[in-house]
Amino acid sequence: MTEFANTDCGLRKPCQRCGGLTGTVTTKSGQDVVTCACGTYQYCMPKSESGRDPRTVRTRDAIKPSTKVRVLTRFNNRCVICHGEGVDLHVGHLISLFDADRYDVDPDLTNHEANMAAMCVECNLGLGDQTAPSPVFLDALRVLHDSGDFDHGTLVRLFAAAMTIWKAPA
Repeated sequence: MTEFANTDCGLRKPCQRCGGLTGTVTTKSGQDVVTCACGTYQYCMPKSESGRDPRTVRTRDAIKPSTKVRVLTRFNNRCVICHGEGVDLHVGHLISLFDADRYDVDPDLTNHEANMAAMCVECNLGLGDQTAPSPVFLDALRVLHDSGDFDHGTLVRLFAAAMTIWKAPA
């Protein structure tokens, strides 16, 4: 854990909760997460800012351009995790391919469009091989349900698979 002051690499702006300018950076699942000294989450620090080597994402040719457009449009061209808009967006998996393989999730469900969401580069890379956390997943599930594009059974199977992953020991 590296401690920063609000000089060259501290908090970008005062904490909304306590007004503090001092924070800490911890690495969680490969992502550098900045929290205020009071413990309030601030932001995910880009690797270019922390000096660590950036991660990369393989381009998956299996996702058709028309599917990418539908997914990004369904989420109003906003990241499902940080809600950023006007940023470079990827199509990410809500249930990660790693977890799907590890917990024997049906490959048809893993690669189903219902398992895809708009994610900015930083958030998608920050998830790495992890399944989206439950609050993000539930927000995405709400969007998927409200879109009317998917049958109820597919969404229930997707949620059940995520529940299995969340309940598994770390």
